Amino acid sequence: MWKQPSTSLLYLTTTGRISGHPREIEIWFTERGGRFYLISEHYERANWVRNIQAQPRVTVRVGDRQFDATARVVHE
Repeated sequence: MWKQPSTSLLYLTTTGRISGHPREIEIWFTERGGRFYLISEHYERANWVRNIQAQPRVTVRVGDRQFDATARVVHE
């Protein structure tokens, strides 16, 4: 199982739903069972959440690891 690094920041790159350009944010996260969970302060109004809904393929960078992933919105 992957161990979370000492950093509590994750860098998420989404694809802009309108522009098609990469959009990177820095955000706090938690990891459980090999999955990363991010909380949107503005729920589905946040641009990064809207970008995920339009195009779920993302890039994640945590510490010195970077990988491609598929994101989804969890409502519960």
